[in-house]
Amino acid sequence: MSTEARLRSFIAKFSPQNQRLIPALRRSARTRLPGANELVYDNYNFLVIAYCPTQKVTDSYFSLGADKHGVNLFFGYNGTKLADPHELLQGTGSSNRFVR
Repeated sequence: MSTEARLRSFIAKFSPQNQRLIPALRRSARTRLPGANELVYDNYNFLVIAYCPTQKVTDSYFSLGADKHGVNLFFGYNGTKLADPHELLQGTGSSNRFVR
């Protein structure tokens, strides 16, 4: 099975709304970061698509994380260091922040 086919099978597990939203967000991310590596993995109940300059997820700029509740934009590993003057970022972990 090709990588794209595997990704489509992951996306097919979600609600119809998220089946449309995930590819739209993916296209937007690829447009903004055309040279980034796109790392895709099934993480427990999440489908995660990370955008990285390397093949290491810890180097990611950001990632899309989809679960049954919707899709989040994650700023991991350095998310706690981001300026958030409008208090848009959520999360209380030691490194990750996200926007729903």
